Amino acid sequence: MPDRLLPLFLRFFLPLALLLGVAAYVLGTAKLNTELDGIKNLETLNVGRGAGALTSVIVEVTRDVRFLATQNELKRAIEVPTPNHIKDLASEYIQFSIAKQMYDQVRWLDETGMERVRVDLVGNNAVSLIKAKLQNKGNRYFFTDSIKLAPGDIFISPLDLNIEGNAIELPHKPMLRFATPVSDAQGAKRGIVIVNYLGRELLRAFANATNDIASHAMLVNGDGYWLKSPVPADEWGFMFKKPELSLAHRSPAAWSQISATDEGQVITADGLWTWQSVYPLIDGMTSSTGAAEAFQSSQGEVKSRQYVWKSVAHRPAEQLQHVAQTIWAQVIGVASVVMGVFAFISLLLA
Repeated sequence: MPDRLLPLFLRFFLPLALLLGVAAYVLGTAKLNTELDGIKNLETLNVGRGAGALTSVIVEVTRDVRFLATQNELKRAIEVPTPNHIKDLASEYIQFSIAKQMYDQVRWLDETGMERVRVDLVGNNAVSLIKAKLQNKGNRYFFTDSIKLAPGDIFISPLDLNIEGNAIELPHKPMLRFATPVSDAQGAKRGIVIVNYLGRELLRAFANATNDIASHAMLVNGDGYWLKSPVPADEWGFMFKKPELSLAHRSPAAWSQISATDEGQVITADGLWTWQSVYPLIDGMTSSTGAAEAFQSSQGEVKSRQYVWKSVAHRPAEQLQHVAQTIWAQVIGVASVVMGVFAFISLLLA
């Protein structure tokens, strides 16, 4: 370009270039914010779906336990525990278990903790254990913590792995125990009705509800341990006394905010975190700390606001950076073409 044309060219080109740069920045920022808002809304929607699925399960199982506690066959077995009455109750439990297909065990334990009727789900069928195979569970936390309740109140155990024969059952079997005391006609407690709800059904309901974000959706307990994770090896760290297998340990900055509020969304150095809390204990329910050892007592009652699960989604920072890079690459590409057009026009004017 001849020297005499350069000042004229710049006089036309620089204002256009500056205007284009400002416009590109404004439009790029707006597009990025729109994209991030869409991601945030999607995360919030799916985390909420996961929380809702968990709540629905709790309500359904609670209704089932209250139904079992009022059965006429149970009342007859309590008042007159003859072999025929026990057999009738076992038959009812078998039909119930087959119909529901989500209870590993349905039991009546007497006031000493002895299993009087126990029906196990085996495949798609249900079987009643013979008397010789019934066990005394009087020293297990789920019995000692639930027998103390008033009839009609519901005990819900922590969601943990089933213990059978004094050891964690293999393959792992996640379990929630729902129980309520039962009384005779005189009002004396005669044990508990308890169901071992197959936790895989709860976790499956959560997974189905959060399927759109399956790659980064997770469920953690109140201490930050994974109950459901995209990385299965991270799950159930509290059962094996491995504090390193927890969100509290892996992402302390995020966990400090997740644990402090019922719901929210925050961007930290490691990405976008979205969460919503679920409180399994509603009116008339109680729980305890549970115990990882077979005959260990729980450390005490857990109040409703202490028993919490967190439905969580985590978009890694790399994904957010990729979104930003893609948008800015598109904006810069278009701006470069327009800049070339402006340069050509400015040259013609000069």
